[in-house]
Amino acid sequence: MSVIGIILKTGYYLHRHRTGPIPVGHAPLILAAMTLIAAITRLLAWQWAVGSTLVALALATAVWLTGQTGYIVFRAKQFAPLQVEPLQVDEKIAGRATGYFEVGGKRRYFVEAQAYFSTVETREHILMVRIPHTRFLLVATSPRDEVGWWYVFFRPGMIRAVQTGEIHFGMRPRPALRVTYQTEALPPQTVYLSFDDMTSLHRVLNDLRLDADLR
Repeated sequence: MSVIGIILKTGYYLHRHRTGPIPVGHAPLILAAMTLIAAITRLLAWQWAVGSTLVALALATAVWLTGQTGYIVFRAKQFAPLQVEPLQVDEKIAGRATGYFEVGGKRRYFVEAQAYFSTVETREHILMVRIPHTRFLLVATSPRDEVGWWYVFFRPGMIRAVQTGEIHFGMRPRPALRVTYQTEALPPQTVYLSFDDMTSLHRVLNDLRLDADLR
């Protein structure tokens, strides 16, 4: 079990879901302000207000710190080579993905979203994620304008590095790839792909390494 993974996943859910316009992750700060107001108006004893405020600020700090990591921890790790079938043109490999995705001129950051990786005949790689509308703690919901498919496209010449490792997000670490690429318009970008099994990881890894052989 990954304790840090559970904390990071909780932090992401608090960040992503909101009640009205307010992210759930802001709740500790709101609680701290309310306890101070209650103490000032003498609705709450100062010793209780101080204790509650300190707890709320500690929770707010924890939520902020998870955000600074991008809500995941990637630990580089070498895996033993595995003989697998090469990826076919337009074949989709299921997994999860983390990074910035775009659609219709919008750009958003998603963490361990349901994803599919594929390579078209021109060797351009497509990473697509499906974002559903979700609920958290019954009353908080994810943004409706993010529901649907989001994409990352990168060509062989854009790839700068591919690293194997594990992603910590949730109860158990998952085998993963960290792919660094660069477009003409943006500085180097990083996307993470995690998989349910090592076969899927190695099929995508071999496909990306094929680009290095072609250059």
